[in-house]
Amino acid sequence: MVSRVMIIEIPDLESDTDYTYEAVATDLSDNVLTSPVLTFTTLSAPDVASPIVIGGPAVSGISQTQATVSWKTDEPAFSRVVYDSLDITLASFRSSLGEEPSTVHIRRLTGLTAATTYNFQVVSIDLAGNTSQIDGEYFETLAEPDTTPPRLTATPTITSFLSDGLTVT
Repeated sequence: MVSRVMIIEIPDLESDTDYTYEAVATDLSDNVLTSPVLTFTTLSAPDVASPIVIGGPAVSGISQTQATVSWKTDEPAFSRVVYDSLDITLASFRSSLGEEPSTVHIRRLTGLTAATTYNFQVVSIDLAGNTSQIDGEYFETLAEPDTTPPRLTATPTITSFLSDGLTVT
């Protein structure tokens, strides 16, 4: 008995699509063998597009030691903020990456220094590992409040008496 395997390639199928097929074989004696009707689904096309920032980034809640950075992406992604008071480097601070992918990203930065300008970038990583980032953003933390009371630099002196008051310099 001669056994032959025939492989047929079918080009130009759509990704993530269900197809139905039936195999029919005929031998040299015109005997026909027909398979049951079967189905298959083509694989999804690989995601090669990076998340796109469609809103923000915006900085809010700025205090002497904290700030909140928020932005939106066009697809669910993990996110983080990389920030530093100088240029962004490998040693720069990084917020947590987040545990769940989302299209709304909010990262609270803590432990900041008062009256300092921070350079930051937002980083979004989708489920396929595609990464995007927005660079060149800045914010400045608030200065520490002035809690020093004023002090006299000279002794007050009465310089004139008036009928309804006096003048002190």
